[in-house]
Amino acid sequence: PADKDRIDSGIRDLESALKGNDKSAIDSRIAALSTAAQKLGEAMQADTTGAPQGAQSAEGAADADHPKEDDVVDAEFKEVKK
Repeated sequence: PADKDRIDSGIRDLESALKGNDKSAIDSRIAALSTAAQKLGEAMQADTTGAPQGAQSAEGAADADHPKEDDVVDAEFKEVKK
């Protein structure tokens, strides 16, 4: 929630800066928003890396031992123009 608030605030600040002509203010708001977004991404990454990886590895190994059978037919075709 704190990261989301920082991003929302950063967006509002950037929108406000875009109404003006001060390039350095716009650049600093972009940098602040990018930093907030990066921190949110890091938090999301930390949440996903906490998941048990054993379950994913076991599924991958099972698929390698028993490939799925598809109803795929390899064929050639010619396009007929009307």
